[in-house]
Amino acid sequence: MLELLPYFITYGIVTILLAVPTRDKLLRVICTVSAFVVIFIFSGGRYMVGTDSVTYQQIFERYAEMPWSEIFSPERKEILFAILSKVTYSYGGMFLTQGIFGVLTLLPVYDTLKKDYKQIPMHYAMTIFLLLFFTTSFNILRQMLAVSIVFWGFKFIERGHLLRYILTVLIAMGFHSTALIALAILPLWNFRERKVLSNIPLVIFWATAFSVMVFFRGQVISFIEASDDYGSYASPETSGGNRDFILYVIELAYVSAVLYKRRKSEHVLLLYQTMLMVVLIGLTGFFSPYIKRLAFFFSLPSRVLLFPEIEQYFVPTSKKVVHFLGYAWFILIFIVTVYILKQGNLLPYQFKFVWE
Repeated sequence: MLELLPYFITYGIVTILLAVPTRDKLLRVICTVSAFVVIFIFSGGRYMVGTDSVTYQQIFERYAEMPWSEIFSPERKEILFAILSKVTYSYGGMFLTQGIFGVLTLLPVYDTLKKDYKQIPMHYAMTIFLLLFFTTSFNILRQMLAVSIVFWGFKFIERGHLLRYILTVLIAMGFHSTALIALAILPLWNFRERKVLSNIPLVIFWATAFSVMVFFRGQVISFIEASDDYGSYASPETSGGNRDFILYVIELAYVSAVLYKRRKSEHVLLLYQTMLMVVLIGLTGFFSPYIKRLAFFFSLPSRVLLFPEIEQYFVPTSKKVVHFLGYAWFILIFIVTVYILKQGNLLPYQFKFVWE
């Protein structure tokens, strides 16, 4: 368990700095900047921690040596990733590159929570994000940055700004093309009336979606394999047993029980749709560990926004217990994933300062 201390200490410091209650603007700026400096150092200095620290070094080196004319080639996809990689690796090697990616992954989430969801306790939401999503960015660095960008644009759905949300998704695709999946939530939202679809269309949508995933799995795999951009995601590797899916189902059952026969805002209903989307995509984990990663685009809002929101449905005397159990649940997932199952090559955390 001592191996987890670098994560708990770092995330604890960052959460405290970002959530410190103060009206002093100068102190707020100092705390916020300090939090991002900590994240920059923690992310940038990781050495042989996470699969991306090994996988992406050669990619970064290649982009750094690549001429700008080739970077801006019309055939190039994920151009924002190429530009950021070239600039950061050219001036600071892995330390600067990993550090900048870490900061950019945290920034959209913090900005969204601070400005758009002030009713949600920053310390709670930030703890969930850092433990379950930021740590995962050490393994899927650019994809998690795309997830954070999509999360930042989630507010545009609720506000009825369709084009702004699509633009946000396109920006996210500049870092990882799988951000396209974030558009899957659009058919469930009535942009004119700014609310989730009525019950009958909603039931038809989900019944069809789950039926296709269960009964036409072969056709789904074949369709993905035939894609030039996503064909490699249709991997037959299933050694992990799709444990994530079990967690998704447990969380869906819990939230469903809490919301049952209670009056729900359109905000909560939309977040509930993201949770259903997570379970739907999670089914792909039984035949591909790569496709199921797309669930992160929906599990970020469902976990970071919905779990704190549903506490409002409990009486005041129960809220503290629910709050504590929520913390315990996500910390337990983190410990089991990183320490017991040792997924992602995240332990032991090693620090090395090399500015190249």
